Amino acid sequence: MASYARSMLSDIYSNLSANLTRRAMQPAEPALSAEDIEKYRRLLLHLRVSISAEVARLERDNLNNGHAARPVGHTDSASALHDDSWIESVSRRTIATKRVLLRDIDAALDRMARQVFGLCVNGGHPISRERLEEVPWAKYCESCAAMDQA
Repeated sequence: MASYARSMLSDIYSNLSANLTRRAMQPAEPALSAEDIEKYRRLLLHLRVSISAEVARLERDNLNNGHAARPVGHTDSASALHDDSWIESVSRRTIATKRVLLRDIDAALDRMARQVFGLCVNGGHPISRERLEEVPWAKYCESCAAMDQA
């Protein structure tokens, strides 16, 4: 009976080992093709132009809506000044957020130039196409992104 159990365990171990080896040799997902990378490059460049224009517009609006642009002798109520201050604060945060996004897009374009786009910067694992469709500037695979947010 003991030899039968040992034989069964040996068979199970061999099958498990063979399956793990086979899985390790197969990529989780096929590598991105040149056409895929070109599609993401065009998308990232389009996003970069559009976001840069939006940042420029917000900065221009902030300059034009400043207190210096008001007529001399114009008095504002305290609530109007508070509203202007709040709007300016939100606008500054929006600009800062969009600048971070522009840096992320530039980093993704740089990874393309270095031919490592679509690979996790932590472990080199492929980033799924689904993730790249949602976040084309993604630098982490799903598991590393989850750990980064934890």
